[in-house]
This record gives sequence, C-alpha cells and structure tokens, in this order.
Amino acid sequence: MNHKENFFLVEGAALRDLRSEVLQFLHPYGFSEEQKPLWKDGCLVSVFPEEKLATGYFIPARENILVVGDAALLQLPVSREGIGIALKSGLLAAHSVAEAMASKRDVVGIYIRRLEPLLNILKELYPWDKKSRKRAGRGQTRSSAPSLRA
Repeated sequence: MNHKENFFLVEGAALRDLRSEVLQFLHPYGFSEEQKPLWKDGCLVSVFPEEKLATGYFIPARENILVVGDAALLQLPVSREGIGIALKSGLLAAHSVAEAMASKRDVVGIYIRRLEPLLNILKELYPWDKKSRKRAGRGQTRSSAPSLRA
C-alpha cells in the first residue's frame, strides 16, 4: 500500500482475501467500505509460472527478443508481485543489448547468462511457496504448521 498525495495505491494479488484488513487500515484516513476505487487494473499471469521457468519449458528470450517482468513470468512467489524483478530484468536486458552490440555476440545467450542468478533465487523460493500454499489450503497457520524448512 502506497500513499501519494490524496490517494492510496493498493496493490497485490490477494486483495480480495485481505479486504477487511485493507479497509481497517484505511478507515483512520477517512475511507469507508462504500467508497469505490477510482481505477482498477491487473494483468493475467500463469497460475504456476515457476514450473515453466524451473523446467526450462519457457525461456524469456528468443532470436532478438528479450522478455522482461511479468511477460517473462518473473514474479515473487507467494505475493505474485514483480515490479522490482521487472525493473531488474529490464536493466539486465538493456545491459545485454549493449554488450551484444559491443562484442558482436548473440544477445540471447548474454541475457540468459545475466538472468541466471535471478532465476536461481526464484527457483530456491518456489518449493517454499508450494509448501506454504499447501498448508494454507489445509487451514494451517504459521504457529500450527511445522517448519517450512522440513
């Protein structure tokens, strides 16, 4: 949730589930349940992008096309947020293009190599996300669930 001038920007994949908490947070600022948002938007994303990225089924580059952000299925597990990853992958793509032009090498290979550390971090988070979703589906809270490291 971000405050800018006279507006609050509320974003997240699970807002419907958190409706009462969001309203409780906004109430001291004069917002009520009767008020309607000025604008709503969103994007369609794969339900489980990690499976496509982790297995190599989807590669976010081909020929001279480098895909970044949500289009590249780059989202944080659990929250499905990705603005930071979108910015990072955009910078990696830009640097890859510059390197390819300077070295006369294939941009796809350069981009995938630069993206690899980010993909590895996401791949490490996927099993935790899967366990977390499974436990949430069973109604377990953090205090009632065994360690996620197990």
